[in-house]
Amino acid sequence: MATESAEKLDEIAPEYRFGWRSCRPKCLQFLNSPKWWVFFLCVCNCFISMAVNGLVAVIITNIETRFQLSSTQAGLVVSGYEVGAIPILLFVSYYGTRANRPRMVGIGVLVMALGSFLFALPHFTTGLYEYSDSADGNVCALNSTAKICDTNEVKSPLSNYLGLLFVANFLHGVGGTPLYTVGVTYIDDMCTKGETALYVGIFYAMGVFGPALGYIAGGFLLDLYTDFDQIDVATLPFSTSKDPRFVGAWWVGFLIVAFINLLVALPISGFPADIPGAKEIRDAKVSEAHDDKHGEKDDLVMGHSNVGESVKEYFVALKRLLFNPTFVFITLVSVCEAIVIGGFASFGPKYLENQFGIQPSFAGILFGRYHYS
Repeated sequence: MATESAEKLDEIAPEYRFGWRSCRPKCLQFLNSPKWWVFFLCVCNCFISMAVNGLVAVIITNIETRFQLSSTQAGLVVSGYEVGAIPILLFVSYYGTRANRPRMVGIGVLVMALGSFLFALPHFTTGLYEYSDSADGNVCALNSTAKICDTNEVKSPLSNYLGLLFVANFLHGVGGTPLYTVGVTYIDDMCTKGETALYVGIFYAMGVFGPALGYIAGGFLLDLYTDFDQIDVATLPFSTSKDPRFVGAWWVGFLIVAFINLLVALPISGFPADIPGAKEIRDAKVSEAHDDKHGEKDDLVMGHSNVGESVKEYFVALKRLLFNPTFVFITLVSVCEAIVIGGFASFGPKYLENQFGIQPSFAGILFGRYHYS
């Protein structure tokens, strides 16, 4: 039995084996299957959505306090993901099918890891958090002479980290684009219709589980003091996160996400451009989709088989999509949904904190429960 498996493995051309360039060890060929590709993609999807849609929303008030940012500036940080994804999306989704898709997704995962690391970097490049002596934190009484309430005071140099935080979330958007585009098409090309529906459903389900995990994990992490790694927390004048001066360990979650993405990027980039048997499955799907009732090929569709090879064909494909009413209306529905849910998910925890006077950690856990339900 083992001999037969070894013989079948030897029959597979090197370019269809799992590995990196000339290093394609036989002991790793069990990974060369759709199930393992979906597994690694799900891990990435879970942790990147955990960071972007979960952790960022939970820690937003702590970020404002720690780096003395306004709500408008914090909103700019949150929008960095979309700003990074949109321009890259048009390029990757069109030309990505002609490139080595696993390698492209692997590079994207590395970029996401870099973004998560940059998001946590300000914690290590700034000094200790300087909290107010007053238990009222950053609340200014009428006619207060406190330095923090002086509107003519020069802004804190900490606010200069706004650019770095924006770039970090921008890189999240750039790196996540191949994951959600060519990563999914790779599943479709190597699986039958039934398997594709199952695997894609699992993939997107992890995108829902990730934010919930981010809210809950972020909520627990915010119960840790931001500088717990550098000082003795017992010496602080406040003992719990209920004190308005308290800033939680907002940065820990991003280090975890960066580490996980670094680990997963290696096996993802090891998948071949095509796995054995994928071409036959792909050809069968094309034949089934474009055969008319007489069994003849649709010349209009088959005439555009060179999509992705030139800029001219890009605009041809774009025109075909824009004149497809089903595609247009589904896209509009998705946009409307994102407008409502996106803002609610990003600033919902902050609203709960300010409106009902609850702790940031508890607000995050509440939103996590909402995602699970």
